[in-house]
Amino acid sequence: MTLSLMRLFPKIRTSILTLFSLPFTLGTLLLAPATSHAGVFNLPNFIEVGSWAIGIEPEITLTSGAGLAGTAKFNYGLNELSNLQLSVGHGNGPRAFRAGAALTFDFIPDVDQQPGLGLAVQSLYVNTRSAPQVELTAIPYIHKEFDTGAGFVDPFVSIPVGFSFEVGQNENNYRTIANAAVGASFRTNDTFRYTVELGLAINNMDSYITGGVTYRH
Repeated sequence: MTLSLMRLFPKIRTSILTLFSLPFTLGTLLLAPATSHAGVFNLPNFIEVGSWAIGIEPEITLTSGAGLAGTAKFNYGLNELSNLQLSVGHGNGPRAFRAGAALTFDFIPDVDQQPGLGLAVQSLYVNTRSAPQVELTAIPYIHKEFDTGAGFVDPFVSIPVGFSFEVGQNENNYRTIANAAVGASFRTNDTFRYTVELGLAINNMDSYITGGVTYRH
């Protein structure tokens, strides 16, 4: 038993150091040149009808040669069920310029003890190293906000799935894509919300770390 614990100790120590270095990594990204793969970010945070929000999302891609990027996202409350999101960004890694739109359907709102459950459908144009492509994805998500006494934390889980189409190709130009995302947002008021997120590649996608800040009006 003692020998097994000694063998596990370096791995545990490495995991702890990695966890505590994550905030510093995200802080560095805010000042770094652009790159990578936009995450779920603030899609689960529903905006009321007529309200809007702007988010800045720095990212780091962990696969396909890695890279840095940044994306700006504008959210608008269309009605009691749906939000519209417009996004544009650029990077210097495997995924460079990107622009797109997403429509969020908040089917089950986060109220009382009930977790929120929704679905976003997204169309994203991405200029990659191999060829420009259009990604069509469905982004189901579940989240639940908790009051910590010092503020609010809203963890979420999502598994985006869909298709990627290479622009300008005649045949066999599509492939299935999927990844898993887990993260949380934090707020102490209704104006600013801070988000951290980890994405894990499942099929034809990149793993990434992302985060950022959203201003809500």
